Amino acid sequence: MFDRNSGHINQTISDSLEVDRLPSMPIAATHRSGTRKLRLLVTTTTLPRFESDPEPRFVIDLARSMADRFDITVLAPSYPGAMLREMMFGVEVVRYRYAPLQSWERLAYPGGIMSRLRAEPIYWLLVPALIAGQALALRRLIRTRRFDLIHAHWILPQGLLAATLPHRLRVPFVTTTHGGDVYNLGSGPSKPLLRFVLKRAAAVTAVSNELFQTLVSIADSARDRIHLIPMGVDAGHFAQIAAKAERPDDMPQQGPVILFVGRLVEKKGLHVLIDALAMGQPGLDAAHVVVVGDGPMKPDLIAHAAARGITNRVHFLGARAHDSLPAYLASADVFALPSVHAADGDKDGLPVTLMEAAACGTPVVASDIGGVSEFLAHGQNGLLVPPGDAAALAMGLSQILSSRAVREAFAASALAAAQAFDWRIIAERYAMVLASALVGTPVHPVPAVPPNISDQAGAGALRDADMP
Repeated sequence: MFDRNSGHINQTISDSLEVDRLPSMPIAATHRSGTRKLRLLVTTTTLPRFESDPEPRFVIDLARSMADRFDITVLAPSYPGAMLREMMFGVEVVRYRYAPLQSWERLAYPGGIMSRLRAEPIYWLLVPALIAGQALALRRLIRTRRFDLIHAHWILPQGLLAATLPHRLRVPFVTTTHGGDVYNLGSGPSKPLLRFVLKRAAAVTAVSNELFQTLVSIADSARDRIHLIPMGVDAGHFAQIAAKAERPDDMPQQGPVILFVGRLVEKKGLHVLIDALAMGQPGLDAAHVVVVGDGPMKPDLIAHAAARGITNRVHFLGARAHDSLPAYLASADVFALPSVHAADGDKDGLPVTLMEAAACGTPVVASDIGGVSEFLAHGQNGLLVPPGDAAALAMGLSQILSSRAVREAFAASALAAAQAFDWRIIAERYAMVLASALVGTPVHPVPAVPPNISDQAGAGALRDADMP
């Protein structure tokens, strides 16, 4: 079981799979024509605009992983050129309009609402329209489709809109925080809104222990309805593709490669990785950083690399389709996650790219921030460094790049850890929480988190002397 106070994990893989320990919950409803699957409406502001879109896809991945249990519709904002109604990976997607012209509907994509608001404050003018558009679409779908329950990704605004439905349209709802809503809005005037939603929700899920503790501090009375369940990874799919992948042509073909995947925004900390590369630690003098992703800070980061004199060793490739990521991840010598605390308080929760890198058997050096340490155990399946510490990051990267034995040991342990986050396990946990919300029977929070890493294959293969 998970010790929420220490943040340490002490659960076996078999525990994660033994769902019969939880109360048996219905996943079907009675209809005049017979039994049908429960109708689940998923609300979100983050979703791929098309199947090959590089936008984060954990919402649609979770939805399709539960499609055998629920009849699912995903409600998301419109975007110029995106279809207003389509089937995506076998899941129905409905997009709502919120501006007079569809060409204006760029608040949510690419990169997420908060990052776009920071980059272009004029988009604040669209925030009320987006909230109103979602509220109208939500009420229309509830009224016409008679959904049994709602899964609202992010407490604000999705959870708030589910909590304030008119009484005649109200259905049980579960809300999930991924970090941005709580870290950006968890203090100040928005805190009462968060507390209101937490008290109204039939259940709440947090993707990391740090987020769990923050939610409890906001609404302690909701503690028994708050669950710790992270997002997942298609571990088998990533491992299978990675095993056959060849280094993409746009990656350096010579020298060690350090891979970064993510939005080019402050909290991702790419500037720290550039500083680390420039320090010339052993093993880094010939290394290249490959950047997969895009965002508003790209011009500043290119200039930062130039100022450090390493323009020829930092390669900005832009965003790539999600299906191509395994080839990049598997071809890298090490994956870097240099996340930091942004000036506005935003930070990563438990990034899915971390689990995807592990599923490809790529060793990881990451900042000890948010929920990262709940997946990455320092010295066992990767290395953790203080956020914003370029020297520590350089030392960690050097440690991995200088020793093939270290890389192989970390890769084996990371791969085993990723398997505990496979979507089939994560989806089972979410399905239990959602079904319990419908019948009003609380489920004792059983986190879908990895086992004690030290019990996994490959752990303990490194002596203390091997560690920085």
